[in-house]
Amino acid sequence: MTYRDRVAALLKDRPFRWIDGRQLATIGGAYAWRTRLSECRTQLRMDIRNRQRKVNQVVVSEYQYCPPAQPGLFDD
Repeated sequence: MTYRDRVAALLKDRPFRWIDGRQLATIGGAYAWRTRLSECRTQLRMDIRNRQRKVNQVVVSEYQYCPPAQPGLFDD
């Protein structure tokens, strides 16, 4: 399994949940995890969002996978 696929699998296993970039670095490679995210976005067409927030004067960067809506999933 490639680093890109590992990052994609983690995000797909946790849809709509914010994941700390430091966690992505542990599975996507310490110096290349941002490239792996970019590959997920462009090559796999994944909708991945980013937010940054301060926690105790440290900026935390988090990422969230938003899968496409599945037709009929919430239809009556």
